[in-house]
Amino acid sequence: MKDSQGKSGAKDPAEKRAVNNGNRARKIKKLPKRITYGEEKIQGLD
Repeated sequence: MKDSQGKSGAKDPAEKRAVNNGNRARKIKKLPKRITYGEEKIQGLD
């Protein structure tokens, strides 16, 4: 949770896992994938 420290967490492996898990739920609900963390694009999403 780097955002509480004023830093981006887009490169943090734990945040990537959280976004991947969230995207699985979004897929079931037919919602678009989340591809950014704040305003920074997340690299290496499945």
